[in-house]
Amino acid sequence: MRLQNQVAIVTGGTRGIGLSIARRLLAEGAKVFICGRNAEHLKGALATLGKQSSGNVDGVAADLRRYEDCRKVVQGAAEKFGGIDILINNAGLGYFKLVDQLTPEEWDETIQTNLSG
Repeated sequence: MRLQNQVAIVTGGTRGIGLSIARRLLAEGAKVFICGRNAEHLKGALATLGKQSSGNVDGVAADLRRYEDCRKVVQGAAEKFGGIDILINNAGLGYFKLVDQLTPEEWDETIQTNLSG
């Protein structure tokens, strides 16, 4: 319980590495606030994490390419848990194909997501 009463935000915390990070933070005693773009993934992650930690996890759906969503994440964590001590910038996006096969929209989405996360 090294992180007892610490508050952590995990961006991209609804799946994969981010979800694993959130699990570990909870196991170490932290209160965890997660975000992800997909509301269904968020709902599932909160249900899964909630089984591990009663009342010490929450989150919001957010697209971190938008300033107002970044603000929503920070304010949500601060309001729910009284502050923020740890930030894990895990959000990221990648298309698994050759660069010359990316559409301009895919390229822009990748750059904007990975720079803002």
